[in-house]
Amino acid sequence: MESLIINDPYGIGVKHKGDAYRRYRELWSLAGKGQCLGDVPIHITLDTIDACNYDCVICHDKGREKSGMRMNLPAVKEIIDQGAGNGLYSINIGGVGEPYMASDVLLETVSYARKAELMDIFIHTNLSLADIGDLKENIDAGVTCFCISIDAVTQRTYKAIRGGDFKAVFEKIKFLSSYKKENHLDYPVIRISAVPCHENSGELEEFFSFWSEYADVVEIQDYRHEREKALKPCFAGVLKTYCSAPWRQLVIWPHGDVTVCCFKMGLKDELCLGNIFKGNWALTDFWNGEKINRIRDALSEEKWSIIPPCRLCMSRHFLYKR
Repeated sequence: MESLIINDPYGIGVKHKGDAYRRYRELWSLAGKGQCLGDVPIHITLDTIDACNYDCVICHDKGREKSGMRMNLPAVKEIIDQGAGNGLYSINIGGVGEPYMASDVLLETVSYARKAELMDIFIHTNLSLADIGDLKENIDAGVTCFCISIDAVTQRTYKAIRGGDFKAVFEKIKFLSSYKKENHLDYPVIRISAVPCHENSGELEEFFSFWSEYADVVEIQDYRHEREKALKPCFAGVLKTYCSAPWRQLVIWPHGDVTVCCFKMGLKDELCLGNIFKGNWALTDFWNGEKINRIRDALSEEKWSIIPPCRLCMSRHFLYKR
């Protein structure tokens, strides 16, 4: 991953939240090295709806039939209640699904996470379905970062990758940027990202300079594709051979499955830790159970190849470098 940082999110966090934010980021860094486990994960990704309005060529969820199921709010609140104050510092809303397809659940989740005093509340979105009223409500509710996947700087490329209206999304990004400046706001951080692919390969050099006027952070991510032609590295880079996810996060899907991976491979039996809608459950059980510890052992010993979903992911996951 390559990043251009215009306004440092770490500095913003320390400015507003002090030593508690600094400690959170220290733990995040240690977890990235396979260290410092607590009773619950530092971070949880919640997919609040199993649906998306786009069918992007770069999507790692292609080929999986989505159910349209929404995460119910009592479950969301129970997840946050079990984590807040016990080692859960941040939450991400939106993984595979587009969270604005369940905008009411999104807003309630942001509001509840803020009341629970989580340090970071991320929304991952393509932003196409959000209107200006939605964005203002989310800002007032306490979102700390909009992570906007856009992948392009022109309508032609955006349409080729995402099939949508680049101009409409661009206008919303400009609104967010202007709204922050007019109201002298540090939050929410605006992060704009691209996944490198054949369709945008001619625009990646321009990506940083184009979006730096409107964003706090601009990123070109590592890449993993389902399409056979995209598996061959068309950019500088090497295969990824390490994953820190089992030390950093849990992913909870709308149908209740709890996994260590935000890719669809996480739903495979080897990586699925259980389901929050089946029997009594606790975050501590998922986070400290025998199954997740076997996964951690395999990854820390560089034996990820013995876990079929991990082997498949690693064989298609490239570290981007210009």
